[in-house]
Amino acid sequence: MATLRQLTSSEKRRISHWWEQFLSDPVMREYRPTVHHGDLWYGNLLYPNGTSLVPMGAPGRNSVRAGQLGGGVGLRRQQEGRVGQVSKATRTRARSARERIAVQQEAGRRAERRRRLLIIGGSVGLVIVLIVALVVVKSLSKPTKNFGSGKLSAAVTRNITTVPGSTLASVGTGPLTDVRKLPIKPVRDTPLTAAGKPEMLYIGAEYCPYCAAMRWSMAVALSRFGTFGALKGIHSSPTDYAPNTATLTFYKQHYSSPYLAFTPVEHQTVTGSALQPVSKAQQALWAKYDSSPQGLGYPFIDFGNKVVITGPLYDPKVLAGLAWAQIASKLKNPNDPVTQNIDGAANWITAAICKMTRNRPGSVCAAAPVSAIEAKL
Repeated sequence: MATLRQLTSSEKRRISHWWEQFLSDPVMREYRPTVHHGDLWYGNLLYPNGTSLVPMGAPGRNSVRAGQLGGGVGLRRQQEGRVGQVSKATRTRARSARERIAVQQEAGRRAERRRRLLIIGGSVGLVIVLIVALVVVKSLSKPTKNFGSGKLSAAVTRNITTVPGSTLASVGTGPLTDVRKLPIKPVRDTPLTAAGKPEMLYIGAEYCPYCAAMRWSMAVALSRFGTFGALKGIHSSPTDYAPNTATLTFYKQHYSSPYLAFTPVEHQTVTGSALQPVSKAQQALWAKYDSSPQGLGYPFIDFGNKVVITGPLYDPKVLAGLAWAQIASKLKNPNDPVTQNIDGAANWITAAICKMTRNRPGSVCAAAPVSAIEAKL
């Protein structure tokens, strides 16, 4: 014997929803109900009598009593005619109701077909959009081609290493006026030296866009204290901030000066591979003065343990879209934004070098604006 159980909440909701749909069906409002019996004997049929329905065999107007049945052939035919009339009207109404139901069902089937077509079309469209998006993302994520490297021409090298003192004096600090907002600070430590001279230690990476900006300024400043060998041009990483910034590389760079020793370490290549190792002593200084929640960063410059720079002094985007020759040619124009940033940073670097060389040579360290900047360090 089957066990009765209570309906679950889900089942109750489904039945309630079905019942509401059933009651809201327009056919239920248009269909005129007719009560009838499966046995068409006249005594089982209801007949309208005023405002009510009564059995045909019940007492009253146009009714037939049981005693009148015998021999009442004409009356029986009359009743049978009425039965036929009632049955025909019922059939007509039922047929009309079935037709309306069929029309509504067909309309529902058409709506369902449209809905399915919309779903299929929407799904296909969504797939196409996703494929296009993936193609775009993949194309954007592909590394951009690096603009390459090469030995700089004599003209470009001359423009970098012979910036007039008058231009540097006119630029001053450029837009880099507030030392509190710059990553440069004085330190007190055991003097850092190499070959008996104060040592300027630079740690950077060829891919680094911030190093790319600072190399221009270092080259301008160091040229006032000594002589560079042949300069080589590179571009920073094509996928980093300020991609493909034109710059120099100090990898195996020759430099001579009677006042200081320049020790450049290009720690990584443009692609991020290891290039030059950092010694334990250099690592210790780097970690000591460049400690931050983000870890060690490029560039790091130590001026004889007198001053340190732990980041770029200006935004490398200033150089965006410019080639080596274009940048170098601007360095003599004190009104150019490129010059104001590169030479402004070069004057800060010159002041830091003067502090570690004890203001030698005087022709450089006593010149404007170097002495005023050095006073801020």
